[in-house]
Amino acid sequence: MTAAERMRQYRARKREKEPPFRERMGQEEKAESRRARAREWRAQREEEGRRRWQEWRRREEARSLDPELLRVLQRQRKAQEDARKHQQVLMRKLAKVLGMLGSDHEGERAAAARRAEALRKELGVAWDDIVG
Repeated sequence: MTAAERMRQYRARKREKEPPFRERMGQEEKAESRRARAREWRAQREEEGRRRWQEWRRREEARSLDPELLRVLQRQRKAQEDARKHQQVLMRKLAKVLGMLGSDHEGERAAAARRAEALRKELGVAWDDIVG
């Protein structure tokens, strides 16, 4: 068998094993898609790991604190949360009162304006902060 015949046989075997160019392109795109999904999955896992580590660190710091200091911090957190909820309630009330400013009755409009001003003072903000 000559070298040319061996080369033809080799090329024929290669053509049988290797898919056409278009199919190879599809396989490459699928492989790239798999690699992209794997990268995304790894990034999600890393983010989840960081989040878990931060939670663990926060819990460990809380355990290492003096119990009295921990109670003070918890009370402060609770007071901040209550203040935020109270402010949200006041803002909802203010929105309702401001809606009454469009009333056809002059007395209702005046009462709404007075109530809006009282709510603004209770919130401790300026009108620029509310409107702007």
